[in-house]
Amino acid sequence: MNYQTKLRIVFIPEEEVPVRILLAFAAATWSMTVVASLAFLFSTLAENSIGPIIGTMAVVIVFLVIGNFPFDFFRMISPYLFTTYMTFWQRFLDHPIPWPEIGRSAMILGFHSVGLFSIAFAVFNRKDIKS
Repeated sequence: MNYQTKLRIVFIPEEEVPVRILLAFAAATWSMTVVASLAFLFSTLAENSIGPIIGTMAVVIVFLVIGNFPFDFFRMISPYLFTTYMTFWQRFLDHPIPWPEIGRSAMILGFHSVGLFSIAFAVFNRKDIKS
């Protein structure tokens, strides 16, 4: 049975709604781990507390703007920006659920998160926090 209409309205069977909402919530949390890793990296580089917050939000906003520009140059850059994949939680509300696309987005976000956290960990280990 096709649950999608011409206007991109998806009708989800009632018994699937709680599971899909939980999966979407988990995916949104996974997306936010990249932002948290970026904030952690900035906090290891800064001396004050407000700088990493502003820096993280600035990077997220700039990446969102760049990813939405309709120019060819920005379309080439878009696959490398983590913000391109942060909305993969919405795919859990499609019918049928596009598992390969969700898995790819989750994996790319995981690589970004691990990479940013690893850089932050290396920077933190090199800091002299005893003085």
